Amino acid sequence: MNDSKITSRQFFVLVFLFTVGSSILFVPSQVADAAKHDTWLAILIGFVINLLVVGLYLLLSRCYPDTTLYELMEKLLGKWIGYLATALTFLFAFIVCLSSLFYYVGYFLNTQIFPDTPVVVLNGLFAIIAILGVRLGRATFSRASEVLVGLFLFLYVFLIFTVAPEIEMENLKPALTTPVTSLLDGALGYVSFSTFPLIFFLTLYPAHVLNPRQAAKNFMWGTLTGGAVLWIISVVSIAVFGPEVTKAYTFPSYVLAQRINIGTFLTRVEVIMPTIWLISLFFKCLIYFYASVEGLARLTRVRSSQLYTIPIGLAAWALSVDLYTDSAHLYVWSKKTLPVITFIFGVLLPLILLGLALLKRGRESSRGRTAAPMEEK
Repeated sequence: MNDSKITSRQFFVLVFLFTVGSSILFVPSQVADAAKHDTWLAILIGFVINLLVVGLYLLLSRCYPDTTLYELMEKLLGKWIGYLATALTFLFAFIVCLSSLFYYVGYFLNTQIFPDTPVVVLNGLFAIIAILGVRLGRATFSRASEVLVGLFLFLYVFLIFTVAPEIEMENLKPALTTPVTSLLDGALGYVSFSTFPLIFFLTLYPAHVLNPRQAAKNFMWGTLTGGAVLWIISVVSIAVFGPEVTKAYTFPSYVLAQRINIGTFLTRVEVIMPTIWLISLFFKCLIYFYASVEGLARLTRVRSSQLYTIPIGLAAWALSVDLYTDSAHLYVWSKKTLPVITFIFGVLLPLILLGLALLKRGRESSRGRTAAPMEEK
């Protein structure tokens, strides 16, 4: 794998695109199902949780700035427990995250754009591109993100401005009437897609990032700006369709793009939404792919993780075809199971690691204080 470090700016772009990722299609309906008219508030609560979680990652990374996530687990948890934790984290990245993203691509393209093309073909084409992206190395795909983020932002701004005439402010009323439990449920739907999986950036940060201090700020700003993109698209979806219709759509933001109608010369341009989504999802996929490859290389003690790019890519492709039985299965999984799994790996695991790191540091400092008087004697 390419050993070059990425810049703090590239790191910001990757975090931004990762935060948007698959969420731009799924989050509006997921959050609207729980928070209804107060979807905007539920996502703002998600922002607060997001800052706390990223703050946790930054604290953990400062304890051992030259180690990656997998190295950190073995250092703090010991050889055998650390190996087990690495194996479980690898499976989380490979099955729950990477294979699921391959499934999302095939499912969306097959149901919305290419109904006559088999899902296995659509997944396979995306898998080939992802394999090539990871094989070229982190420095290369980070530079590619800088190029494509401009196209992403242009299409996104165009989408929002062109559907703005469809907004009905009455659809946002009544405000502040949703129970706290429902708001928290909606916020959980947001953070389980966009925040908890950020743990995989610790396979890049800070060990493989130039200027880690600036990158730490960009970690925060990347998640906040990505969250702002999701907040705006969610609020616009509610304002155009209303909460009941928004939650009924599997991909409300795609349906939103179908509403673009400027005179008689600019219609049927809903391909804008798939382009926006595929750009952000592609880089989210690369982070999951990179984390999977690095995890397996760590488990097998192979120095060149590039050896595993093709096997993991093909395995994720094969697994993605039958990962979910139907859309109902996908919905239940995303609503009930995914938040629990992402919380375990995205919050509970780093909390344990941070606690052990602080405990180890405390013991080392106390030993240093007791050793100093003995040397003087």
